[in-house]
Amino acid sequence: MATVSRKCLYVLFVCLWALSFFTFSYTTMAQTANIPEDNTIQNPLLSFSIEKTPIYVKDTFKLHLHVENITDMAGWQCDIVFDSAVLEADEVVVSDFLDVGDSKAFFQSGTIDNTSGRITNISSARIVKGGTSGTGNLLSINFTAKTVGESQVSLSNFHAGTPEGTIQLDTPETIIAVVEKNDNAPILSFSTNVNSVSVGDTFTLHLNANQFADLSDWECALLFDANLLQASEVLEGDFLKEGNVSTRFRNIKIDNTTGEITGLSVTRLAEKGVEGTGRLLSVVFTAKAIGEARVTLKDLYAYSSNSEEILLSIPEFTVAVSDLNSVSLSFSIDEVPVRVNDTFKLNLNVEGAIDFSGWFCDIVFDPTALEAIEVKEGEFLKDGTSVPYFLEGTIDNTAGKIRNVGSVRLSRNGVSGTGKLLSVTFTAKTVGDTQVNLANHHAGSSDLQIIRLNSSVFVITVEEHIFPPWDVNQDGQVNILDLMQVAQFLGTDASVTPEADVDSDGTIGILDLIIVAQHIGGPMGSAPTLSLNRDVRIESKELTSVIVRAWISQAILQNDGSIVFRKGIANLQKLLKSLVPEKTMLLHNYPNPFNPETWIPYQLAEATDVRITIYAVDGMIVRTFMLGYQEAGKYKRRSRAAYWDGTNSIGEPVASGIYFYTLTAGNFTATRTMLIKK
Repeated sequence: MATVSRKCLYVLFVCLWALSFFTFSYTTMAQTANIPEDNTIQNPLLSFSIEKTPIYVKDTFKLHLHVENITDMAGWQCDIVFDSAVLEADEVVVSDFLDVGDSKAFFQSGTIDNTSGRITNISSARIVKGGTSGTGNLLSINFTAKTVGESQVSLSNFHAGTPEGTIQLDTPETIIAVVEKNDNAPILSFSTNVNSVSVGDTFTLHLNANQFADLSDWECALLFDANLLQASEVLEGDFLKEGNVSTRFRNIKIDNTTGEITGLSVTRLAEKGVEGTGRLLSVVFTAKAIGEARVTLKDLYAYSSNSEEILLSIPEFTVAVSDLNSVSLSFSIDEVPVRVNDTFKLNLNVEGAIDFSGWFCDIVFDPTALEAIEVKEGEFLKDGTSVPYFLEGTIDNTAGKIRNVGSVRLSRNGVSGTGKLLSVTFTAKTVGDTQVNLANHHAGSSDLQIIRLNSSVFVITVEEHIFPPWDVNQDGQVNILDLMQVAQFLGTDASVTPEADVDSDGTIGILDLIIVAQHIGGPMGSAPTLSLNRDVRIESKELTSVIVRAWISQAILQNDGSIVFRKGIANLQKLLKSLVPEKTMLLHNYPNPFNPETWIPYQLAEATDVRITIYAVDGMIVRTFMLGYQEAGKYKRRSRAAYWDGTNSIGEPVASGIYFYTLTAGNFTATRTMLIKK
């Protein structure tokens, strides 16, 4: 209880001391003119600044109150006035300007009134003898922008003093403009060439321009944490050099004591500015100590080719510097070369691991060049009897990313050494070089320590595929499409379509057809199966059982007893069997309901005369289609199915309602219903 009482007395003492300080300041304000000249503050200045521009509706931002060239400041007090229709104050935070040595200054954050737009009774005072001199930040206010407009922010009732008297300062004001956010507006952003940074690492930080319409000139200063980072070099980007235009890149000054790079400025020496996205500059840093280093800009200005200022938000970037155990990740391919349409496995390997217990990452690839098929776990973390938990991730072939891939050992000990973490099965789609790399990768040891993963971009060279002659359409598969491409040119000169001349004898004949048929179902092809949901027509020619029977008849006539003919004829007979259904059926018309036309599909197990009759609900015949003698086969697609345009026998449209249709094929009869809906 005594301790609590002493704390309360201490707080009361501080408050009374602060009150007496300001009372003393107010009562001596009139005596300022009598202060000796050597005690008068020379050219002190108060000013406001904000960390970012422009400010958009719903943005949260900080407004800082700075003091410059002050001498022996011991305390201050003020109110802040703002437009409550445009801004809302969230918090007042004191800076450490009056904290000198081990002494902490007393601070009162004041009272926020967002109805009147006023923050009253903000104050700070040193609680030991002596003031603070120099330049610094007195306070920061967190604001939220409420609506589009301009708010004037100003000081009122400002008082400041030294231990000997008062300080007279001009009170500043600033205009804060809140604008509507435009997603297409130009922005600046930071990026690095690495995913993680450890003490002693050298890395490059890039400043990038995005979505610019006409950039001709820019300048700024770059601020960084000098305790954690050391800058060694600044390199100009090539964005303003577009079109081989010269630029003026002014001399810069690196100050690794204060953590500031000044004089950053580039001017394009051309009448027209640059549009689009590109790199403005790069800064080479070396990490000095563990921590999170903030990098940002100040005094940022950008102009178009007609000297109009471009409003930009000030970007920020945080570099996390750690002292980590690190391992190397690398990609490898078991079989090379990789050719178009090849399916291959890409392995992700770990090298030099110590106590490796788990990892997690995304895999990024070019979806126009590669298609991911499957992800499988590697053997590395399966050391001993422990079976790790493996997360195979989600394949997104539209975005070109395999997300959330990882593995964790379900035992207390990690694994050391080198091995395979996973393999990804890809299909190569296009010729050329394509890149695969990791993103968002993390790893840890069995004692929950972070392991740094060093990875690099892996380049896969995809070569042109060399197809055999029986793959007539050169798509990497030998199937019915190749047969069709040969069949439609049977008996013609090879000069018309040389790819169909499989045996290179100058003419396209039955032997070419047989060679293709021989290889259906082989290593380069697929089994000779057909689905009538698949369109196998080529240039309006359609595969039917009649066509295949004709091929078989010609092949039998020319059969020389060789394996080529025997296997080719066997494959053609399998193909014929797939085209002939086992039983005759009447199928559902499509569309149904319909207006005004529909198709009536059916299939025939044997050749026969075919008739389709359409009836009204009262049994009256509406329309009869005599389709004649038809070969066995499937008549499902629109090109082969029966067609009805919704009219009767004299061409009049029939009324809406239910109708019946009957298929008569030899001894087979079946009836179904259909609906016209108008």
